[in-house]
Parts: sequence; structure tokens; C-alpha cells
Amino acid sequence: MKELDELRVSEEDSEQRRMAYCRVCICEFQRLGYQDAYLAELKSSKKALLDQYPLPHLPNSD
Repeated sequence: MKELDELRVSEEDSEQRRMAYCRVCICEFQRLGYQDAYLAELKSSKKALLDQYPLPHLPNSD
């Protein structure tokens, strides 16, 4: 019986570790998704500003 109890504890521990790992992965994917959305928004804002206020073309210094 002791071995069976130890096996149950081991399985529960493994399941808890697996769930913790899954939560970390989900958080990381969400963080990356938010970063992608933020960068896309920045790129869009930058393009709008550059369209409105184009940079002057400087002569080449070659």
C-alpha cells in the first residue's frame, strides 16, 4: 500500500508540474502576442507620421 500511495503522490506532483509549465507557456505566448500587436501598431503610427511629414533627402557624401 505504501508504494501505491507514493505512486499517487508522484503522479499528482507530475500533474502539478505539468500544469505549472502549461501556465508559464500560455503566459509567454500571450506576452509575445501583445508585443506583436504593439509593434504592429507602432509601425503603423510611424508610417502615418512619415507619410504626413516626409524626411528630407540628404545628398550623398560619397
